[in-house]
Amino acid sequence: MNLPVVEAADLFARGGPAPEVARRFRVSRMSANRRYRAWQAGGIEAPASKGPGGDKCRLDETLLARLTAGAARPRKATPRIGAGPWPGSRT
Repeated sequence: MNLPVVEAADLFARGGPAPEVARRFRVSRMSANRRYRAWQAGGIEAPASKGPGGDKCRLDETLLARLTAGAARPRKATPRIGAGPWPGSRT
């Protein structure tokens, strides 16, 4: 478990309010309140992050391989909009 979570739980245990935790650890008050409620419900382990949110990837193996290959390929240079044979001139 990372140190700020343990320190925040310790501050909650000593009676520190959620706004003080928010200031000290530079998080939003909403986040500090959520961590406080989790701490109340489950102790020191509860406020730990459960990882990134969101759905699982729904791409099949073929599409995922194509996407990965496309991301690894170097990009082609795109021409500037309005660039002609004489980039600096306006006619």
